[in-house]
Parts: sequence; C-alpha cells; structure tokens
Amino acid sequence: MHGAKGIEWADLEVRNTMDGAPSVTLRGVAADVCKSKGIDEIKISFSHCRLFATVFAVALGEPSA
Repeated sequence: MHGAKGIEWADLEVRNTMDGAPSVTLRGVAADVCKSKGIDEIKISFSHCRLFATVFAVALGEPSA
C-alpha cells in the first residue's frame, strides 16, 4: 500500500545506534523526497509511559534552490 507521494512504510526504518540512540534510515521514494527538499538528516526522540507514547522528529538540511 502506498502513502503520500508513493512512500511506503518500508521506506522508513528506525534502529538504535551502537550507543542506543535512535537513528532514521530512508529508502526509496522517502529518500528521494527528502533529497529533493534538501533534507540530509532526521533526528528522532521517543518517550513513553504505561499509557502513552510520543515521538518527536526534526528534519535537518539546507533548502534546495
């Protein structure tokens, strides 16, 4: 199933680095869209308790001209 602009769930992967920090990897259309918008990196932070979870993400880069 395709989402916005053909992005699929499998195009975005979140894994922990060796030091335990979450890291975002983009593939396929998601990577293409980010590259076209000048996005070089996505920083992500998670928090949770027994009832709720939150995620905060920031896209970093220089706007393409």
